[in-house]
Amino acid sequence: MSAATSLLTAGVTAITDALASGAVTAAELTESALGMITAADPGLHAFITVDRGGARTAAAAADHEAGPGRPLRGLPVAVKDSIPTAGLRTTFNSRAYADWTPDRDAPAVERLRSAGAVVVGKTNLNEFGWSIPSETDLVPPPRNPWNTAHLMVGSSSGSAAAVAAGMVPVALGTDGGGSTRLPASQANLVGLKPGRGVIPGVGAPIEEISTIGVLGRSAEDVLAVFSVLADRPAPHRDRAGFPLRLAVPRRQVESLDIEDDVRIAFEADVRALADAGAQIAEVDLPHLETARDANFVLLAALAHAMRAPDLRERQGLLGVSARRYHLAGVILSVEDILNARRMGQAFADELDKALGLSTGLLTPVSTVATTAAARRPGEHNRGLNSTFTAPFNLTGWPAVSIPSRRGSQGIPIGLHVAARPGHEEWLLELASRAKAWLGTATADGAG
Repeated sequence: MSAATSLLTAGVTAITDALASGAVTAAELTESALGMITAADPGLHAFITVDRGGARTAAAAADHEAGPGRPLRGLPVAVKDSIPTAGLRTTFNSRAYADWTPDRDAPAVERLRSAGAVVVGKTNLNEFGWSIPSETDLVPPPRNPWNTAHLMVGSSSGSAAAVAAGMVPVALGTDGGGSTRLPASQANLVGLKPGRGVIPGVGAPIEEISTIGVLGRSAEDVLAVFSVLADRPAPHRDRAGFPLRLAVPRRQVESLDIEDDVRIAFEADVRALADAGAQIAEVDLPHLETARDANFVLLAALAHAMRAPDLRERQGLLGVSARRYHLAGVILSVEDILNARRMGQAFADELDKALGLSTGLLTPVSTVATTAAARRPGEHNRGLNSTFTAPFNLTGWPAVSIPSRRGSQGIPIGLHVAARPGHEEWLLELASRAKAWLGTATADGAG
């Protein structure tokens, strides 16, 4: 393995330091990333499009543009294929958009490029991010690098698979109900869903509940990219004054139908945090499941609003599941939508009151450990595996999936932490510290 290939899993700081010192060039690092994609992706289906020419051109430019204001210079990144990229096709993994090439980058991609990052390609997702994946999709669904007998979960599944397999150090996803955090959990990654409006979007209706997220092997890697996307300098780390007051919705965790692997991992994590000095308060969130359902009411309405022209004009090019999911919004009334929005504010108030002096809320990421369980008929379209993630899309609060343990089938299980608006950096600092407290996964990655 070359030095450049080893760097792909060494972390963003190690990469940027090596580039700054001249120990490796952006061109060499990019070739290593492209080589890893060539070797690993045929069995994983993490990517829909690999931009070899564009990546090489960007890397060559990065090697000639060293200097201040380029904190991600030469860093290979992948971008979910629902985020527009100028001159690089954006398919949404749908035959309806198989040849669509945007004229401009999404603001988040523009910020990445301005910071010197090298976009190597576009990652896989379930069609439009709102359907059940199928082997007959434009590109088949991604496999989980930790156990390739299983599919990845969540619509940012390709981004998670690409990072977990060591193809890229970090990747962008999107999250409208857990679609960054759920696959991050299954891939032993840190997956951040920022608060509403923190990272600029493209003005799409879905951005009322969905935001661009970041997936990486470590909290430090995610923070490096998040700081660029949010245009917020990375904060000074106060090792002594970090508040560790956490809340657990005990009644909900005990009463919900949660798989044994998940429940055992969560209880072990809570004990580990308490042993590390955390103050753990037990709270009640009686409207947690109602907030989940309200989020999916809005998701159905907003997804239909976005895809109504495609349903009218190109329905035959959409997959069966995508058609069904996007037509669901037709039956919703204005009252349904307004009630869902009211629920968002009511649940935010409930959360704020329940947390009290606590800074973060601890829950499992998902109620189940495998994708097959998450996609059981009658459950996926109701978002039951998103019970702990979707409510925070509805409220617009930030949340993170933190690597924790591995289940009985070798698939990682993460810990979910949500916090009040503006606490993204606190969440990532907690994720960084928790690596030592929860460090029970047998390896840092699957690649």
